[in-house]
Amino acid sequence: MHQSFDLSRVAAFRVQARRDDDEAFAEAANRHLSEGLPVAEIQQAIECTDWRYVLENCGDQIELSRLSDLKAWYFQLVDQIDENLQSILQVSEVQGSPKAMLRLLEAREELGRYCHEAYIDGLRVQRFLLPEDEPPAPDLDIQRVLARAGMTWDGGFEVEAAPGENAKLFTDACALMGVRNVSYS
Repeated sequence: MHQSFDLSRVAAFRVQARRDDDEAFAEAANRHLSEGLPVAEIQQAIECTDWRYVLENCGDQIELSRLSDLKAWYFQLVDQIDENLQSILQVSEVQGSPKAMLRLLEAREELGRYCHEAYIDGLRVQRFLLPEDEPPAPDLDIQRVLARAGMTWDGGFEVEAAPGENAKLFTDACALMGVRNVSYS
């Protein structure tokens, strides 16, 4: 049974949205939807606040989050990329040392995972935003950080200075160790 809009419920939600108990607010909003009450009441209650939402399960559930928390987590992931990049740059000379070559590839793989995670989280944050909110640009943010070191990201898990560089490093390391018939993937 679909019920009509009620300003007293909106006022109650507004009070709850201003409290510090985010979990209780999210539970109340989900309970509200499960009772068939209008989502417009939640929308009006959080209007002009830091709260953002995404409807899930065909509108049966709502995921609420504060804009400041969403963006803080995203930019923390971008900062992790920068920190991880600095550790890669500290590896100076890898030629002739298969162990160092493989360690560098491992570090680049981890950096690629951080890039992918930041990209996915940036897309997730964009789902929550209102038209007037400034969206994060995961591709640009990641490329900006990597460009300072002359590195590029392929959009997946590969970070390298030049196309095919990681495959060449792997092949060279295997050749130095006497390993044959292996491929980099």
